[in-house]
Amino acid sequence: MLQKGSIIRVMGVFFQEPTKRHYLLEISKKAKLAHTSTKKNLLKLKKLSIIKEDLEIRGQRKFPIYQANTQHKNYQDYKKIYQLIKQTES
Repeated sequence: MLQKGSIIRVMGVFFQEPTKRHYLLEISKKAKLAHTSTKKNLLKLKKLSIIKEDLEIRGQRKFPIYQANTQHKNYQDYKKIYQLIKQTES
C-alpha cells in the first residue's frame, strides 16, 4: 500500500488530469515538492504501472514525459483509493 504523503500528491496530478502528458518540473510544481523527491515518487509509480514514461526529443536533448496509465488495473484501483482519501479529508 502507498504511504500518505508526497507520493499521494504526485499521484493526484495524474488522477486530476489523466489524459495530459506531464514533464517532471510541471509535476513537481503542481505537487509542491522538490524535483528530486518527485522523481523518486515517479519511479515508484512507474513500478506499480500507475504511470508510463516516454521520451520527448528536442534537438539533441531528451526529456522524460509522464502520462497516466489509465488502462491498467492498478491505476483504477489507486484512483478509487485516492478519491476516498480526498473525500474523507474534505
